[in-house]
Amino acid sequence: MFNILKEKNPDIKLYSVNDIEFKTFGRVIKNLDTSEIIAAAEKIKRPETGSVYSPSEENSELINRGVVSGITGKNFEIKY
Repeated sequence: MFNILKEKNPDIKLYSVNDIEFKTFGRVIKNLDTSEIIAAAEKIKRPETGSVYSPSEENSELINRGVVSGITGKNFEIKY
């Protein structure tokens, strides 16, 4: 996919997330079980057309918790 994007955009310098240019943004996480995150994302209601603003979305918050706990091995609570 990345190579296709590069071919279709020859005038734009595109970088892979594995390139040194992305180092300041974090790291690529491999072997992360995303099944719980995907299951929560599939429950988020999407409009047929357009977009909808929701100040708080329980399933989205579950996704955030899943990502952080999957990376760190620790559970956490989101406080606003």
